[in-house]
Amino acid sequence: EAFGLVESRGYFYEPELLRLRGLLSLVESSGDGASEAEADFERALESSREIGARSLELRAAVTLATHWRDVGRASAARERLQARGWWRRSGRPRRRRI
Repeated sequence: EAFGLVESRGYFYEPELLRLRGLLSLVESSGDGASEAEADFERALESSREIGARSLELRAAVTLATHWRDVGRASAARERLQARGWWRRSGRPRRRRI
């Protein structure tokens, strides 16, 4: 129902809805929904980039990275965050000047 509203009223919240649907897939299914969840997280990343919503992109990236860390793919999670400049090699968050 929420995705129907997104289509009729605008796409700004689509990345967040995809991210939340991915989280629900992880919670509702005991491990079986991981591939669906990852696909939703990836779509959330793509959608947020398309509309230029950097904060929503960061939320989706952190959610995907957290999931990957939880399933033993911490290095892939770190690489994903480093690729966009959200995490430094030292392991500490990067401070951005505004």
